[in-house]
Amino acid sequence: MLKSVAQALNAGMRRGDITCRYGGEEFTIFAPGAALADGERRADASAAGDSPLSLVHNGRPLGTITASFGVAAFPLHGATTCRGAAGGDEALFRARKAGRNRVEIAPAKESATVAIDAARA
Repeated sequence: MLKSVAQALNAGMRRGDITCRYGGEEFTIFAPGAALADGERRADASAAGDSPLSLVHNGRPLGTITASFGVAAFPLHGATTCRGAAGGDEALFRARKAGRNRVEIAPAKESATVAIDAARA
């Protein structure tokens, strides 16, 4: 199942995007230069079942995979890659708690918002 999910995730990636197993049944996608809205759109399409993944093992259908997503973007959700990934992980847990096939966006970190505003000034 994990291999099939990884292949499905990789099929929708751009050149330079990185998909990796984060732990257990969790995957992380690093999409350098992608806007938060792009990540949200891609996650929404996957959660809505635009490309449902149905598994078959030894000729026996196992059903369709559901997925929940947590989306975060640098630097809005963390000043480092690790902190941004932690924001995405927190959003994923909220999505799972709310039900199947959900997308949650990490809340902006106040310090990131201040840094972005300062950079724009």
